[in-house]
Amino acid sequence: MTKLYPTNFLDEVESSLRNQLANYIEDVRDESSFEKLKGFGDRCKQLVATGKHMTYGAVFRLVKFALILSVATASVERVLSTMKIYLQDGGPMIK
Repeated sequence: MTKLYPTNFLDEVESSLRNQLANYIEDVRDESSFEKLKGFGDRCKQLVATGKHMTYGAVFRLVKFALILSVATASVERVLSTMKIYLQDGGPMIK
């Protein structure tokens, strides 16, 4: 994601993100509060609850970005689907 969206990761270089991610994995592997999380949303909440979002800012931004991207993709698909239905029903073409 750092290569696709470089403006969202100005502060961290890719190698820095890799190091932070490796440290994050080691850190949370032993914590029981991170054991039974079921998705990005739960992980994001737990990062904030434990204060680790400050320590692992790049990891938190990456998780948050993944959440936003999935919602944005679904929203765009809904809009395009609605436009297709509207145009198929004889709605005016947008020029």
